[in-house]
Amino acid sequence: MGKVTNRDLRILMLEDSTDDEQLIKRELTKSNFDFSLKVIDTEQELKLQKFDEFDIVLCDYNISGLDGLKAIRYIRTRSDIPIICISGSISEELGLELLEAGAEDFIKKTFLKKLPYVLKNVIHKYELKSHSEECMRKVSESSQMFDTLFEGLDNPVFLKNSDLKYLRVNAAFCELYDKNEAEIIGKSDDEIEWIHQSDQSFQGDKHILEKGMSANYEFDYLDEHGRRVWLEVSKTPLFINGEIAGILGQAKNISAKRNAISIMEKSQNILQQAEELTLSGSFEYDADLDLVICSKNLVRMLGLHSSQISLGRLVKLIKLEDPSILLDRLNESIERRKEYRKEHRYMFNQKHQGIFEILFRPDYKDVSRSTFYGTIMNVTEESNASLSRIAHQEESKIEIAQAS
Repeated sequence: MGKVTNRDLRILMLEDSTDDEQLIKRELTKSNFDFSLKVIDTEQELKLQKFDEFDIVLCDYNISGLDGLKAIRYIRTRSDIPIICISGSISEELGLELLEAGAEDFIKKTFLKKLPYVLKNVIHKYELKSHSEECMRKVSESSQMFDTLFEGLDNPVFLKNSDLKYLRVNAAFCELYDKNEAEIIGKSDDEIEWIHQSDQSFQGDKHILEKGMSANYEFDYLDEHGRRVWLEVSKTPLFINGEIAGILGQAKNISAKRNAISIMEKSQNILQQAEELTLSGSFEYDADLDLVICSKNLVRMLGLHSSQISLGRLVKLIKLEDPSILLDRLNESIERRKEYRKEHRYMFNQKHQGIFEILFRPDYKDVSRSTFYGTIMNVTEESNASLSRIAHQEESKIEIAQAS
C-alpha cells in the first residue's frame, strides 16, 4: 500500500448489509473522504482479492456465511494491510481476540460517527510504521548511516542478532542501565546482571523472531535507589534479504507519565467520593464527535450500561418533563460557547418528581477544543427543604396577622 494523501482511499469492505454499507458511505462522505469502495460478502470473493490493490479493509464481524475472525486471520496471512472490524456489539474479550487476530482497531456500529476518525488514525499509524520499516531497511544497508542514527537518538536503542545477543547499544542505553558496552555486547539478557527480570524480554524477543511482527509493551523495575522505573519498549524484526536477522528496539522512560496517571487516578477516586457525597455526577462532552464520557457516579445515577453515549441519549435518560427544552438549551450553549446552569424537574417511579441542577460549560482553558464539561446534581431534598421553610414562614406570617 502506498501513501494515500494525494489520491482516493481504496477500501475493501466485507459487508452483507446494504443498510450498513450506506451508513458507512454516508459517514465517510460527511467527513469529506475521497474514497473508492469495493464490497464483498463471501469467502470465495475474499480469496480472489489482491490486497495490494487496496489501502484498508473494513470487516463486519457478523457476515452470513463468513466468519469475521477467520476472514481477518486469512487476510493477515497474506498482507499487512490495516484492518478495522465493525460490529453491532464488541465485548472486551472479543476486542482483544480481534486485535490478536490482526485487526488494527474495531468500532461498534452505534458509534459509526467515529469511523472517519478511527480510519484516519489507523491509516496514519500504518504509514508511520511502513515508513519506519523502510528506514530500517535502508539503515541496514549503510553502516555509516546506521551508526549516525544509532548514536544520534536520545532514547536508549539496541540491536540484537537472531541468537538474541546484543550487537550494538547506544550511549543512552548504557546510561539507563548504568553499564558500559563491554558488559553488554556479545551477551544475551540472561548473561547480563540486569536490575530487572529478563523473562518478559526473552519471551517477547522469541515471539518477534518466530512471527516476524513488531511488539510494544511496558514493564517496571526498582532501580539501585529503590525507585520504581517504568519503561515503554518498542521492538521490530530486522530483515536482511527477506530473512529475519535480528531485532532492533528502543526503550523510553515513561516514569513521569506513569506517575501522572497515578495522580490522575487518585484524583478520579477523590472526585467519585465527592460526587457520592453531593449526589452528583459529571461528564465530558466532545461536540465534534457528539460523544459524552460519564463519570462512574453518573453512570450509576442514570443506570447506564456504558460510560460513553451521545448528548441526546444523555438528556433522554435524565427523564425530564420536557427533554427537548434542555437539549435545545445545551445546543445553544455549545453554539455560543456559553455556560448553562438551571434546575430541571425529572420523573421517577412514574409518580414522583425530583429536581436536578444541571451545569454545562465549555473548556475555557483551550478555546481551540470543542470540549465541554458538565455536572448533574440531585437537589431534590435541598429544594424540598427550601420550599418547606418558605411555606412555614408564610404560615407564621398568617398566624401573626390573624393574632393582631
